[in-house]
Amino acid sequence: MSLKAIEADENLPICATCGAQFDKAQDICFICADDRQWVPHGGSIWTSIKTLKDSGRKIEFKKEEGRDDMIWLVTTPGIAIMQSPLLVKTPSGWAMIECCPFVTEDAIKSINELVAESGLPFLGIALSHPHWYNSGTTWARALGTKIYASVLDKEWWPRPSSVDEVVEWWSGSTLKLGKHVTMVLCGGHFPGSCVTHVQREGGSLLATADTIMIGLSSHRRSVSFMYSYPNFIPLAPPAVQEIWNAVRPYEFADAVGAWPDKRLIGGAKDTILDGVKKFIMAEGWTLEQVGFSE
Repeated sequence: MSLKAIEADENLPICATCGAQFDKAQDICFICADDRQWVPHGGSIWTSIKTLKDSGRKIEFKKEEGRDDMIWLVTTPGIAIMQSPLLVKTPSGWAMIECCPFVTEDAIKSINELVAESGLPFLGIALSHPHWYNSGTTWARALGTKIYASVLDKEWWPRPSSVDEVVEWWSGSTLKLGKHVTMVLCGGHFPGSCVTHVQREGGSLLATADTIMIGLSSHRRSVSFMYSYPNFIPLAPPAVQEIWNAVRPYEFADAVGAWPDKRLIGGAKDTILDGVKKFIMAEGWTLEQVGFSE
């Protein structure tokens, strides 16, 4: 752990639209210039860890209801796309799923206290795709850990100075962090888009980020699959079928997105399966055309 990492990076430019942190000033955020994102009409808007701290922002630790092994890190007030990392405890250790632009000494100290009190190791930071790379370098250095991300998206890492220092770029279809956390390559939103399967006490969990977007309504449980969310570009049905093929072997009752209000508690796998079918047919394809299999 090195809290000096936060001080060293506190003035680096952060895109206020997507949350990516850069080594030096940019004219336009290249992640936002991609057609999966968007650039404000007046051009990219920039902030920094120091600016966010001076504005009074904090990172609040919010436990998932009824659980001590799932803790959301929520930046208040929010920034960028409101990224909220999830800390999860498994029998083999803690993992942080996704990242966010803002980093504080208090948050790092609190995480280290949780890990130390549990007597379990910290396994690393699992990032699903480039819209969650954010201030990943600062988080990894401050926690003294590694980031894990698919090599298929390596070109999108916003800080070239740290691309091979803090990130383990994995290849293949899965990567295990300890015995109970598995990153699963799905593709779709990005070539390297992943979900993370977590085996925890009381039942397994699928953390989907927006590789699989969970709807807001707890009454009308739903999921969606998009190439670009802000530009309303859906994925092609064959890509949705590939996402289902990737997650189908895993058992899980619950699923969460990358925000505390995106959750499916109980029956999550069936809901995702139903959502895959609905999405494919709503796009004008038959299940037979994509070679669908439950």
